[in-house]
Amino acid sequence: MTKMAGSAKLAFLWLIVFPSKCVLLATVIGGPIAASEDVDFLDGFLYLLQVLTGAAVPLTSWAGPSGTGGVILSNIVAIARQIILAYHIGISAGPLLEPLLDVDVPPFLRGCMEGKLLVARTAGEVSKKFGVFFVLVGMVCTFVAAVLGGLLAAAEGWSYEEGFVMALGAVTSANTVLPSTPATLATGGGVFFGLIIGLVASAILGIVIALASVPLLGFDLTWNDTPVARAPGVLSKEQRERVAAAATKEVHSGEKAVELEVVESM
Repeated sequence: MTKMAGSAKLAFLWLIVFPSKCVLLATVIGGPIAASEDVDFLDGFLYLLQVLTGAAVPLTSWAGPSGTGGVILSNIVAIARQIILAYHIGISAGPLLEPLLDVDVPPFLRGCMEGKLLVARTAGEVSKKFGVFFVLVGMVCTFVAAVLGGLLAAAEGWSYEEGFVMALGAVTSANTVLPSTPATLATGGGVFFGLIIGLVASAILGIVIALASVPLLGFDLTWNDTPVARAPGVLSKEQRERVAAAATKEVHSGEKAVELEVVESM
């Protein structure tokens, strides 16, 4: 799998598959929660999208449920969000992550580390590569906030700084806002870009967890025995061939073991 193909699959997972599940669940539960709280469906729907995407940007002025039914439903959705998020982090930490692990340490850093940039193989590399990773994540968050924050500000008629600070707080989970920033979004365009910011924030968080909890700790990726990774579109051609070869080797090893047992029993 090439780096570009791997990145495209990661983007598809987090920007198409993950949002689709969030929208579907918010659509299904949005009606009941709106009815139980006597609010418009749109408010219930947008509130649940905030919960499911972890959006720090307020998509609706409705503060959330206060009745028993609404509280129960919102917490059920929140639990579903944890499971959905964990599932996508797990998929990211498997075969989809492999192309990113082929990135070599850049020449200007080879004096203090070697090998692959996001894979630690010695105790000394862990802290160094985590430091580099910290800087990379900061750069990505700043870039995303600069672009999406500007679009949010333009849609809402805010100053650029207001949009940038809100978007940056969303993607870093700091939830920062300037005192002059309105408490809620007032336009459809603002809600759209606010939702996009929430989705991108979830994607960044998921990929950061996947990288920091597996390769940067020196753990190896393996998916030979998992049925989920064999779903259509997850594995590349090379990865499927590798899994097939491993399965064939395992079968042959099993056959040899049986033959050995037969010989020993004679």
